[in-house]
Amino acid sequence: MNKILNKLFSVIFAFFLFASMSVKATEDDEITKELLKYADIKNPQTNLKYNYESVERVPIKLQIINPISTKNESITEGQVIDFIVKEDVKYNSKIIVKKGTKVTGVVQTYMDRGLNGVPAILIIDDFEIEGINKNRLKATYIKRGQNRTLIVLPIKWALTIIPFAGYVSNFIIGGHANIKKKNTVILFYYPNWSK
Repeated sequence: MNKILNKLFSVIFAFFLFASMSVKATEDDEITKELLKYADIKNPQTNLKYNYESVERVPIKLQIINPISTKNESITEGQVIDFIVKEDVKYNSKIIVKKGTKVTGVVQTYMDRGLNGVPAILIIDDFEIEGINKNRLKATYIKRGQNRTLIVLPIKWALTIIPFAGYVSNFIIGGHANIKKKNTVILFYYPNWSK
């Protein structure tokens, strides 16, 4: 019994010892502090004073200028994507954004397609539209490729009777994410949100 208690207390002591060392290492990490001192980090624009009482919104329809695809191009996070406004955007019978206005968005997240039917995903955010306050814009566009996991899972289950045959379905790859000119990207402008 004493051996068990001895080992238990040793494990608990070791856990707290390593936990305190890792916290201290994080506090005294001079290398990280030195690297971040010279880094040019741009924080995203945030609005902490949203007025959610008004849910009135105005859709802004966009069209991509140069179609992109995860199949043919090397897409990187941080890449700027150009769009144009498809039609005049009106609020209270007043045009707030004209048709043909250039809009830019930034690729925030790019996930390549993977095994087991997992599709590629593009998340475009940080849209900039001339004359529109970014704090009043709800603008995240997510484009996914074809999700083939619904094909993979039944095959995997059907092949489980044969040893190791289920692994064959791992090599089914998900679809590419494409943004074509025919795709309409819709952002929402909330005119009554606080500044």
